[in-house]
Amino acid sequence: MEIQSKTILTERRAHVFSLGDEIGKARVIWLIAHGYGQPADRIIRKFDHLNSEYHFLVAPEGLSVFYWKGMNHQPVPSWMTSRFRLDEIDDYCDYLDKIYKEVRLKNRTAKIILLGFSQGATTLYRWIHARKPEFGAFINYAGWFPEDIDMKNVSSLLNDKHYLVMGKNDPYLTDERRNFMSEVMKNASCTPEIFENEGEHKIERESINKLIKRLAL
Repeated sequence: MEIQSKTILTERRAHVFSLGDEIGKARVIWLIAHGYGQPADRIIRKFDHLNSEYHFLVAPEGLSVFYWKGMNHQPVPSWMTSRFRLDEIDDYCDYLDKIYKEVRLKNRTAKIILLGFSQGATTLYRWIHARKPEFGAFINYAGWFPEDIDMKNVSSLLNDKHYLVMGKNDPYLTDERRNFMSEVMKNASCTPEIFENEGEHKIERESINKLIKRLAL
């Protein structure tokens, strides 16, 4: 007997966290994609110093969940794994589409800022590549470029709305990875504005404040 496999669509519950007073009155709406193993309600706390009248933050949590360092530890999310990866990419693109549409229905005038941290950055690059949402700025915070998409097709969508934040002491942004990113940017005519800090692999509120000032938010 031979094992047969098929794919079906099924609904499931996703969890989305938000921070701010009233989305309909916000001037800036942030759509934040967390990093690998980082709960969405944890990353959103990094933005709790923003003016809640003007800024509204939405942080959807990835659909893949696993136990960090074994079953006795905290369950944490991931945006995808290598198992059935293309299906997982389609699933999270559909998920982000739904979040984006709901946000826009509630507020049609606010500036949309996309921010992806680490794995969340590659997640948002793939979503932008596949679905082409409208946005005011995209911030790649301590992330890198997905190797499975042609960044030439993304660079025109990012245009002058592309920002990289990189920590000088980030152990994940190795020299090899930085060189790869530089080569990709050169070949794709991708010219993001780069912000460097002295930090490691984590979001620094000071860097967020510099971005807000730069973007006049």
